[in-house]
Amino acid sequence: MDSTSTVDRDTNNKDDEGEIQTPTSGGKRKETPPTSGASSQPSKVKRLLPTRSDVWVHYTRTKEDRDKCLCNHCQNTFSCLTSSGTSNLRKHLEVCKKHLAWSAGQKNKQPVIDDDGKLKKSLVTEGASYMVITVHFIDSSWRLKKLIIGFKHIMDHNGQTIVSVLLECLSEWGIDKVFCITVDNATANSSALRKFQSTFALGSDQAFVLDGEFLHMRCSAHIINLIVMDGMAEIDQNIVAIRNAISYVRSHTNRLRFFELKVDSGKITKGSLLLDVKTRWNSTYLMLTTTQKFKVAFDKMETEDKLYNDHFYELKNGVKRIEPPQLSD
Repeated sequence: MDSTSTVDRDTNNKDDEGEIQTPTSGGKRKETPPTSGASSQPSKVKRLLPTRSDVWVHYTRTKEDRDKCLCNHCQNTFSCLTSSGTSNLRKHLEVCKKHLAWSAGQKNKQPVIDDDGKLKKSLVTEGASYMVITVHFIDSSWRLKKLIIGFKHIMDHNGQTIVSVLLECLSEWGIDKVFCITVDNATANSSALRKFQSTFALGSDQAFVLDGEFLHMRCSAHIINLIVMDGMAEIDQNIVAIRNAISYVRSHTNRLRFFELKVDSGKITKGSLLLDVKTRWNSTYLMLTTTQKFKVAFDKMETEDKLYNDHFYELKNGVKRIEPPQLSD
C-alpha cells in the first residue's frame, strides 16, 4: 500500500517540471524539446551505408554527384539513385562489350612471368583480339636485340584503336624515337600509321629517323602470302575438298578412331591430320603434304563410311559441300 499523500505527489510533479512521463515510457522520463533557441546538440552527418549489390564491383560513384556512377569497364555514366535500385546497372553489364570480354577472361588463365621472375596466373580471353608489339633495336654493345613490349587486349581492329594502343605502349617504355614500323597490308594499319605519324611527331622534332621517310614498312611475309594465295586460287576446289575431309575426321573422337582403323599402321591423332588456316599459305602446304600419307585411308572412308559421304551432301550457308577428295586432288 502506498503511504505517500496526495499533497506530496503534487509537490513531486511540480519539482519535475520540464519532464513528461508517458504510459509507454516504461517509467522512464523523457525530456521535452527546447521551446526556443538553437539546439545544443550538433546536427547529425548523413552516414554512407555500405553497398550490398554485387554490381558495385563494376561501378564507381562520381565525386561530384553520388547519384551518378561510372562503369569501370566502358567509363559510361549512369544514374544510381539509392531509391531506384540497381536494375539499370545490371542490365548494362549484360550488353557492355568490355565487361563481357573481362568476364570471359576470368574463366581462362595461363602462367606468365611477373616482375620478380616468378610464375603467376594471368587471365586470357578465348576468342578475344590481342595486339602484340615487338621492338628491334641495337644495344650499347652493337648487338641486335628483339623484345616484346606489349601484349594488349583490343576490342576491335580499327585504325584509331591500333594507334591509341601503340602510343600508350611506347609511352610506358619511354620510347620517343622511331625508325620504322612493320605491319601487314590491312587498310586499318595504313590508317593507323598515318594517324600515328602526325600524333607522335608532336612530341619532338627528332621523333623519327630520316623524318619518317621509311616509317611504314609493309610485311614482306604477308605480301608473299597474298601472292601464293592468289596462285592457289586456281586449285581452290581441290584444296577445299581435302579441307572438308579433314574437318570431318577431326570433328569427333569416334570419327578419328574409325579413320584410324582404315590406316594400315600407326596411331592417328588430331596432330597427324593438320587443318590449315585459310589466310596462311604455309599451313595449307603442311596440310596437303601430311594428307598425302593417308590417301588410301580416305578412299576407304568414301567406300565404307556412309556418314562420311553424307557429310558432303550437307548444306553450308545454303551451298552443298565440295565432294570428297579424289586421287586427282
